[in-house]
Amino acid sequence: MMGEDEAGAFPARKSWLLGTDWATAFASREQQSCLEYIITSADDLLGKAMPNIIYEHSTYNSGYRYRGRNMAGWVDGDAESMTLGGYKFPPNGNNLG
Repeated sequence: MMGEDEAGAFPARKSWLLGTDWATAFASREQQSCLEYIITSADDLLGKAMPNIIYEHSTYNSGYRYRGRNMAGWVDGDAESMTLGGYKFPPNGNNLG
């Protein structure tokens, strides 16, 4: 969870990144898998979405950015993404992703 501004020592508006990563072994082969969900609209996971808050700021015109690029997730403000990934590691030392 990332917070924007502060209210009573806690974040006033929140954006979320949830994920898991796991490894398995099957038939003498190792696999690694991951699942990630990111949402950068304020409070959208637990409440009504508030656009133009995360990565934006009325006082700091650059918002949560450095040289025009956001400094948190790979997606910009008011975005939602789900990513599923996997790797397979054969015994020869190569990997397939």
